[in-house]
Amino acid sequence: MTVMVRLEHLHSVPGFKRGPGFCHPQSRAWCRAHGVDWNEFRHHGIASDVLVASGDPMAIALARHAESVEAKRGR
Repeated sequence: MTVMVRLEHLHSVPGFKRGPGFCHPQSRAWCRAHGVDWNEFRHHGIASDVLVASGDPMAIALARHAESVEAKRGR
């Protein structure tokens, strides 16, 4: 299932540090390294398949988290 991954998902993804979420500075750096427009992501989100296709384990975890959240919401 493809969903739009948004900042709310970025801020709530569990399991990578003491509290939930990924930080903006490292997320911006990831976007630069993968050719993703950070401002586009911030304002409109990014398709979960783009994150999965990157092959990056943290990006894949974020995509799966967003898909799970949205599935629970019926989207």
